Amino acid sequence: MTGKLDGASTEPRYTIEIDEEGYPLFDGLRVQDEAWTRALLASFHRRADSPRRLLAECEGEACWVNAFDAPWVARLAESVADDVARFRLAGGGLVEVPIQDLKVDEWDRLHAIVGPHAIPLVCSRTAQATLWEAMDEAALAAFRPGRFRRTDFLVNERATWEKVYRDGEDGWERGGPHPTLVEAWPRLERSLKELSPSPALLVPAAGRAHDAVLFERSGFRVTALDFAEDAEREFRALYPTSKLRYERADLFEFFSTHPAASFEGVFDVAALCAIDPERRAEYLRGLVRLLKPGALYFGVFYLGTLPGGPPYGMTQWELREYAREGFDILEWKWLAPTRGAEGLWAVLRRR
Repeated sequence: MTGKLDGASTEPRYTIEIDEEGYPLFDGLRVQDEAWTRALLASFHRRADSPRRLLAECEGEACWVNAFDAPWVARLAESVADDVARFRLAGGGLVEVPIQDLKVDEWDRLHAIVGPHAIPLVCSRTAQATLWEAMDEAALAAFRPGRFRRTDFLVNERATWEKVYRDGEDGWERGGPHPTLVEAWPRLERSLKELSPSPALLVPAAGRAHDAVLFERSGFRVTALDFAEDAEREFRALYPTSKLRYERADLFEFFSTHPAASFEGVFDVAALCAIDPERRAEYLRGLVRLLKPGALYFGVFYLGTLPGGPPYGMTQWELREYAREGFDILEWKWLAPTRGAEGLWAVLRRR
């Protein structure tokens, strides 16, 4: 359990973290009490006014849940009967999952969204192996796992974001740079200026460009990207004297046509969570192409536990796996939940 969170008195005061293998952590140490762990995992639920966040009951108090991967990790498949698999969780709890609800992700891991509270579950390799062993030939022949997606639908991206700005649906708007960025900026600025006296920095999905203006005022050569016309219009109204380069462009077209190794840094507070999750690997490859060796990719990443979007949630596990091909993770930390969303601050270095 982490420390107290800022917020109204009706908000949960604490956050419980769940590690990669499905066990709760207190001050970074795994809980060893099986009965306590079992009861905690069984208490997962969602609050009506904040359904995108997951909560648990701990010592009679509701707590936020931050999961490194899925909140429930199937440790073992105990049995398969009547097209239902029974999985054993950390702490010894059992959960039943209809076979047809299991889906496979791009890393060949089986997932499901389970029960009335839509708790995400991922199968360990051991659970998958025991599942295959427990299924008879007829069940295996009928089992066709579909691709796991964290999205219920695809959007016409340009039309969607134009509508967001036109109709004032921009609930993320803060009126200034992200506070976590402001706090971290002095040391990030030093690191970036070690790469170049006047670093080039890219801000994809820049919106009104509050963050981009912070970089510009620090002497950076800034390129801000967004394809919503209203976003650019409002940026120019808010910052009429700004000289930063603001382009209305599709991210992926920009990635493929802009000169390689052009930037010392990329700041991401909205881009990765806003695009179709099936294009995340392509997005990260585009960043690797644009960034110079040693350059920094940093930002706030939305970590949701429900399918659907935008924004589309991800996990620390996913971010780590996507980053393996071209980045080293220098730091990451959970942020206190705000506006019904949870975030992860991360700084990655281009190899």
